[in-house]
Amino acid sequence: MSLRRRLVVGMLVLLVVGLITTDVVTSSSLRSFLLGRLDEQIDVTQSQAYTYITQVYQRDLLAGRQGISDRLDVQRAFFAKRDPIL
Repeated sequence: MSLRRRLVVGMLVLLVVGLITTDVVTSSSLRSFLLGRLDEQIDVTQSQAYTYITQVYQRDLLAGRQGISDRLDVQRAFFAKRDPIL
């Protein structure tokens, strides 16, 4: 095999290895970034939902309706549970 052919094959191997490495690094970085954004959105949504439920409960208490207290306890317990995702 001539020197020229060995150099071309070597460069092609290096190119393939570089592309595969770049793909793996980019994919893992993008996945990590997107999971971080998702976690932030879930935290904000959970906070908003809890605030809404608390406001509705307080409004109903002021209006004299107390029939929802059992449902509210279940909802508070649901939102208080913070299991990590992956």
